[in-house]
Amino acid sequence: MDNRRIREIFESLVEGLDPETGAALPSDSVVQRTTVLRALLAGIEALDVAERRAARRAHLPKNVGRSWSDVELAPLRREFESGMAIEQMAPAHGRTVKAITARLEQMGLIAAQIDGWNHISGLGISGSPKTRRQTERASARSRGMRADGSKG
Repeated sequence: MDNRRIREIFESLVEGLDPETGAALPSDSVVQRTTVLRALLAGIEALDVAERRAARRAHLPKNVGRSWSDVELAPLRREFESGMAIEQMAPAHGRTVKAITARLEQMGLIAAQIDGWNHISGLGISGSPKTRRQTERASARSRGMRADGSKG
C-alpha cells in the first residue's frame, strides 16, 4: 500500500467516513474519539513529513551523507591539483560544494575558511578557497614581508 492510499484512508476516517464505501460511520464509532482523531491527524502529518523529506533528498547529490572512500580521495586530490573548480568537482563526486571544501581542508590542500573572502555560509561559498601557500603569502604581505620571512 502506498502513502497516497494510506493518506486517503486516514482522511476518510478523520471525516467520519468508511474508507471503503464512503458511508458515514456511526457517531459512537471508535474513530470519533478525540484521542483516535488526534492519532489519525498525527499519522497524516507523519506522511507529510516523509513526503517533504523525500522531495528534498531527490534534489541532493547521490553521495550526500555517505562516508568518503579511499578510492574517491586520489581523484579528488588530482582534480584539485590540476586546478579544477570545486563547483565542477562536486557533481563529479556526487557531493555538495561544502562537502568537497571540507574534505580538501581535511586533506590539508586548502586552508580553513576563516576570512571574509573565503567565508563559507549556509548560502554557499563566496570567493575561492585558498591553498595553504596562498594563505601564507597573503598573511606575509599583510605584515609587509615575503612568504619566506624576508622584508619585502
